[in-house]
Amino acid sequence: MNVSLGTNTFSNCQALLAVKDFPVLKVAFDPFRLTMRTPSDLPSRVSFTIEDSAIVRADGPAVESLRVIKDVQSIAVFWGESWLAVGVLLDPNNAKLRVDLRAIGMKVYDDEDGLHVGANTLSRNAFANCSTAIALG
Repeated sequence: MNVSLGTNTFSNCQALLAVKDFPVLKVAFDPFRLTMRTPSDLPSRVSFTIEDSAIVRADGPAVESLRVIKDVQSIAVFWGESWLAVGVLLDPNNAKLRVDLRAIGMKVYDDEDGLHVGANTLSRNAFANCSTAIALG
């Protein structure tokens, strides 16, 4: 199962992103679904868990701003008017994912240059068969 994020490809990775061994972002197939968990110590004080594209828990300021919109081939997670993640299933084994977590205080987003994590940009990389593709301190 392949996920394209920025200019990077993740193949058969359990978690795309983790913070301090805490899985933040996962994509699963058959059915297509997204799991997002924010660390509890974000400066924004926003904390939520989305499990298999459904909101399980949300705490902190303006939690009513968290929304998930989904159908069989697409998923979108919004914080107010800002999207945090948008995923589209291209075919049974391939998905395209876009992320922008800056609205909730995490300096992680992607664009045509790659995946930006803090001051670093990951571009044109391939991650395969990993439990966590990108682990942050």
